[in-house]
Amino acid sequence: YQKVEAGGAFFVNRLRPRINNPFVGRSPAIFKVFVTRQPMDFDVLQMEDLNEPPRPASRTRADNPLARLLDGVRSQGTRTDFYIDDDPHDMWITRQVEFTVLADNAVQALPAGETKVEVGSPLDITLEKPAGFSGQLIASSVDQLSRGADIETPIQPPPGLHTPEAAQVFEPLTLAGATRSTVGPPAVMAFNAAPEDLAKVSEEEPLRLELTLEEETGLEGVLPVAFDGEYYYLAGQQTDPTSSTRDPGRRRLAVNITHLPLPADGPVATGERTAGDAPTRDLKRTVRLFFYKVYRKELPEDTGVRRAELSPGGAPIYTPAKPEHVAAAQRVALLVHGFTSSTEWLVQRAWPHLGRLDAYDLTLTFDYETFGTSIRDNGVLLAQQLTALGFGPEDGVHLDIFCHSMGTQVVRSMVELEGGHRYVDRVFMAGAPNAGTRLAEAKKLILWLGTVLLNYAGFAPPTLITTWFLKRFLDAAVSVEDLQPDSALYQALNGQTEPLDVTYYVQIGRNEPLDGLPR
Repeated sequence: YQKVEAGGAFFVNRLRPRINNPFVGRSPAIFKVFVTRQPMDFDVLQMEDLNEPPRPASRTRADNPLARLLDGVRSQGTRTDFYIDDDPHDMWITRQVEFTVLADNAVQALPAGETKVEVGSPLDITLEKPAGFSGQLIASSVDQLSRGADIETPIQPPPGLHTPEAAQVFEPLTLAGATRSTVGPPAVMAFNAAPEDLAKVSEEEPLRLELTLEEETGLEGVLPVAFDGEYYYLAGQQTDPTSSTRDPGRRRLAVNITHLPLPADGPVATGERTAGDAPTRDLKRTVRLFFYKVYRKELPEDTGVRRAELSPGGAPIYTPAKPEHVAAAQRVALLVHGFTSSTEWLVQRAWPHLGRLDAYDLTLTFDYETFGTSIRDNGVLLAQQLTALGFGPEDGVHLDIFCHSMGTQVVRSMVELEGGHRYVDRVFMAGAPNAGTRLAEAKKLILWLGTVLLNYAGFAPPTLITTWFLKRFLDAAVSVEDLQPDSALYQALNGQTEPLDVTYYVQIGRNEPLDGLPR
């Protein structure tokens, strides 16, 4: 105890609140404060040391209800018959103090020459790195890292992985525990290194991460996503672990990190980091890695030609398209999305502007599977569904099609190869790769599309990322092969000589922000 004069104060030292699992990020701490008018020994409130004999009991000299209770515990244990009496003289008082203990961001050195580092956490994480790579590693969480960097706005996870559709496939990893029931903040690993060290990380010399997770149905691996302070990037792919676990309910997983971008959000006063800069404990100038557990699930797709309207609140409303709708219409607009999107955003954001171009009395949409189905097959499907709705020669219906990106080639295939020219009047194309694109080469496409998918919510089916992550991209990317300039599709499309009575309008230009959206 500490004697305090009336009106005085003292500092309680030697209090070291701890977090048993620092990867939880925070933990509540509760302290009981007893204040008495007489000196009193509270030794009975201390827990006995393990495998040690009990301390000898000694009665206190104070005489008040609290002292008598403590003496009763000393002599008879916690099951004593003593109870605390009212204290008419106010000889003591107690208060409870509660606060939250925050875990610190522990910095782990990654010295040159060493190739394996034990990161720890309940996930038994190990990191293997190139011998020449040096820097610092911070294994933390979104909350801890934001707090440690003194950032007003917390670090945000990738928008593209935080949608209802993506949530069925991607789940943020926490370092607090290996089981799915573990509650903890999303994990972040920060690498603080000079540019020449970051540049050493590649497919030939990756950072290899192994960890242990609970065995779950459908769990495929752990996806790393790099954040440079401005944009998110696909950082690596799964690989085979080199170690195992004896626990049948758990398994080892491994991932190769092949890309660490240069930090883009360092303090203005220090300028951009250049080669030769020494690593510093500045969390604003680190490359951060998010991690997501990847699950194999087939997402339900709403595809085909549908009727679209906007609700009073501006949300798209889809209903089945029927032949009677087409028969009752005179001017119809059809919206077709591109490779990394759906018609939902077209209906919600583009159609209020496009719809003013003409007096359309029916709006249709065509959603299609963009990854594992060829462009030609999607063109066939579109043609079949339009003719089933009653479109055809001399149908008396004016049909305009608005499309972009890969959707322009689906429409071209339908118009030029599947007889659509007999009932389509005009086609408005945006960003049309009418001669193919070199981005269709697998690596270039993924690096480009991966950035788009991660940085903008709702732009693409999550299966694109998972297929690449599981190294099955080249086997499954049927539609991507069609976009290569020398593909059979472009030989058929661009090798025709017969003129078609369909007017094409092609928009080609710069990509500017839309309605305040970031780049």
